[in-house]
Amino acid sequence: MPAFDWIQIEVSTFCNASCIYCPHTCYEETWLNKHFPLSLFKNLIPYFMKGTLIYLQGWGEPLLNPEFFTMVNLAKKAGCFVGTTTNGNLFTEKTFAQVLDSGIDIVSFSLAGTDERNDAIRSGTSIGEVVEAIRGLNSLKRSRALSKPALHIAYLLLRSQQQKLARLPDLLTDLGIENVIISALDFVPTAVPAPPERVRHVPYHLVSSAGETDQKALSARPGMQHWEPPEEVELHTYALWVEIALGVSDGAFRSEHRKIWST
Repeated sequence: MPAFDWIQIEVSTFCNASCIYCPHTCYEETWLNKHFPLSLFKNLIPYFMKGTLIYLQGWGEPLLNPEFFTMVNLAKKAGCFVGTTTNGNLFTEKTFAQVLDSGIDIVSFSLAGTDERNDAIRSGTSIGEVVEAIRGLNSLKRSRALSKPALHIAYLLLRSQQQKLARLPDLLTDLGIENVIISALDFVPTAVPAPPERVRHVPYHLVSSAGETDQKALSARPGMQHWEPPEEVELHTYALWVEIALGVSDGAFRSEHRKIWST
């Protein structure tokens, strides 16, 4: 078995948020909500030595898995560097202590804006609660004189929020954030076409908002149906929708595609 820079495990597909760009929201009618079972996690432990970092995160909220901290403890006992990404809206004083007691190395908090627009884009979350969660965790970390977990921000940049990105440093002042990872909804497709039976519906706005060339390409897809897009969904979501809806990727992603659609 080859070595990996990291191994990512989706510990839960449940989520307490409804982010407008997430497949968990877009495909809620067919989404499969499951927790990664602890028994299966234990079976993976012998392979953890093949990865430098074990990252416990996927489309869902990791802290919803009742075995999350047990999994962190097991990975740490196996000698792993462990991280996770959270929406930051499930933190309590007890959770702060559990995070620090677990020895987890990285906790990253998701944002998609620097003001109340974040709450509209990441429906079900509150930027105020996220900031207070970071502040509370950092405060307890400092009171215990601990060096970890490193606190990160996973920031999804949408076109409508580009001008507000400059506010991010002020928002994060004195919160103990060590890294900010800014990403967009992008992908690089392979040359492997999706079989016709795997083609799913493509949202109307992908055709109406795309350039002329993209409109022709999308309209040529079999099985296309039109629907009105959610108000806040932007062209930045084009890649994510197409990749999930059409299965344009390699075999590994199409496996994920099958799970999402339960086919």
